[in-house]
Amino acid sequence: MAATPPISSGSGLSQQLNNSSSSKLCQVEGCQKGARDASGRCISHGGGRRCQKPDCQKGAEGKTVYCKAHGGGRRCEYLGCTKGAEGSTDFCIAHGGGRRCNHEDCTRSAWGRTEFCVKHGGGARCKTYGCGKSASGPLPFCRAHGGGKKCSHEDCTGFARGRSGLCLMHGGGKRCQRENCTKSAEGLSGLCISHGGGRRCQSIGCTKGAKGSKMFCKACITKRPLTIDGGGNMGGVTTGDALNYLKAVKDKFEDSEKYDTFLEVLNDCKHQGVDTSGVIARLKDLFKGHDDLLLGFNTYLSKEYQITILPEDDFPIDFLDKVEVCI
Repeated sequence: MAATPPISSGSGLSQQLNNSSSSKLCQVEGCQKGARDASGRCISHGGGRRCQKPDCQKGAEGKTVYCKAHGGGRRCEYLGCTKGAEGSTDFCIAHGGGRRCNHEDCTRSAWGRTEFCVKHGGGARCKTYGCGKSASGPLPFCRAHGGGKKCSHEDCTGFARGRSGLCLMHGGGKRCQRENCTKSAEGLSGLCISHGGGRRCQSIGCTKGAKGSKMFCKACITKRPLTIDGGGNMGGVTTGDALNYLKAVKDKFEDSEKYDTFLEVLNDCKHQGVDTSGVIARLKDLFKGHDDLLLGFNTYLSKEYQITILPEDDFPIDFLDKVEVCI
């Protein structure tokens, strides 16, 4: 019986292992993904079965002949949902499938190879020093630092929307479904703001679109009275009046600490943390020497409480004593 030749250690064995392992990797230089079938390439580089949908270059999903976007693979089992099931679960991401964020009380899906959602630090992060935002697009930077997919229109620096490769101004993203309308669709309605899409203003009788994260349109925001806890309003002051007065106070005081103190007083007035007389007493000291700002606070006070200042020529008294409240 012939003796079994000894297994030599060293470069011979390691070379055999390297050849064996490299044959299972994608042949594209620098790619470490596994090759599919006899193509020698991974799915991303054209290996494996391809989607049979015309002009689609994605890989077929599971035992089907289509990619996930065109109906291949397993479907979400949520009633009425046609999206693909995520990972080893039976549901899509929107209905709880896939990996979830490990942050306490967070139900969002985990992003990338991390265990957290984008909000809690998951996914690729911007490489700019000191920036904690998530990276966007093919570059390892957030949109503010040059990341994101740019509009393909000549000389345009806007960000592309959807799969169109164009920004909203140049026709990218979803468009309004109303005939002959070329504006972008808002939300899930499929319509632009002019045709009823997106969120609507909550003011009674107003049909305009809500502004930003607010629940009201721009016109109703400036007309809407600021309310205080327990009902009523702050002397009939509107949001526009409040913003103008806040700007006047901020421009007057370069000292940010004094402005922060004023905001605390204003917050106490709005939420009735301190009675009105107590609020005015704090303002008398805070606005010493600034009669215009002190009188301007009347905007926030009801008719029962109005600040007046006695003429100094008639009453040569200290500033704190010449301020009185008409009740």
